[in-house]
Amino acid sequence: MTESSDVGGEQSGTPTVWVVTATYNESENLSTLLEGLLGLPQGPAVCIVDDGSPDGTGDLAEEWAGRYPERILVVHRPGKLGYASAHRDGMRTALDKGATVVVTRLEVMCGWSTPLASLNVTTAWFEMVVPAGVEAARAR
Repeated sequence: MTESSDVGGEQSGTPTVWVVTATYNESENLSTLLEGLLGLPQGPAVCIVDDGSPDGTGDLAEEWAGRYPERILVVHRPGKLGYASAHRDGMRTALDKGATVVVTRLEVMCGWSTPLASLNVTTAWFEMVVPAGVEAARAR
């Protein structure tokens, strides 16, 4: 697993919000997603976890990260390793980079309480993950 840039860091007590998304063959949709996220007021940082998409999604994500290195981080995984594990890897990366709030698609995590517990996070029903003891999670 490789990361593309050095995104993150908390700003003067303001929550550092990250959005984590897993991609596989999403080159047609990625730009629309990123335009929307980057256009939000006080927009989040974005962690894209790509599982070696053959359609060039990983390369497109890198282009976006090159344009917005302070907001977008790409994690490249060697192949199709699974949607839920991509989200876990992305959450772990966001926490390591200083996230205080991580937004992801939690329906992929249903039945995965052990992996979530290993990240030391608390989940809320509206698809948001809030670190419980961020320092402890970063130490892992």
